[in-house]
Amino acid sequence: MYNAAAAADNYICNTYDDNPGNPKRNETKTLSAMIEITADIYRLVAAHLRDRIAASDWFNGTVSGILPVGENMAGAGISVEWRLTLTAIVYRRTEIFPEGARRPISDIVPVWWEFSTTDLDGDRDDSADAAGSAGADRAPGRLQKGQHLNDFSFTELKPFLIDYD
Repeated sequence: MYNAAAAADNYICNTYDDNPGNPKRNETKTLSAMIEITADIYRLVAAHLRDRIAASDWFNGTVSGILPVGENMAGAGISVEWRLTLTAIVYRRTEIFPEGARRPISDIVPVWWEFSTTDLDGDRDDSADAAGSAGADRAPGRLQKGQHLNDFSFTELKPFLIDYD
C-alpha cells in the first residue's frame, strides 16, 4: 500500500533553538515516497514463498509479483513490482496422522534477505531524465519510476510462513 503521509516531496519542519534570542525558523525537509507493507502484502509474499519452498529444508532464490498502489496524475493505476531475494534455513516438525505424515514449517531462519519495491508506472517522464532534470516535472506526493523504500520486516513475514496448527 502506498503510504501517502510519507510521500510528500517537501514539508515544513518548525525547529526551535535552545537560545531564547533565536525565534522559531522554518526548514524545508525532503522525503522520498515509501511503500507501506501491509498484512495483505505479507500474506501474498508468504503464499508465493511457501509455493517455492515446497517440502525443502532450505531456500535460496527469489520470489516476485506486482502490486497496485495508487494512481498517477492521469488517473491511471500505478503498479509496483516487489521482489524478495532470500537464503533461509527451513525448520520442520513431523506430524503423524492415520492418513499419513506431514512436515509443516515450524520455523524459518533467514541467512540473508532483501525485499525491494520498484515502481513500474511512475509520473516521471524518462525523456526529462535524459535531459538531466531527474523528474522535476513530477507532481508532489507521487511515486517516481525506480526503486522505493519500504517498511518490510522479515519478522513480520514469519508468522505467515509458519504453520502453528
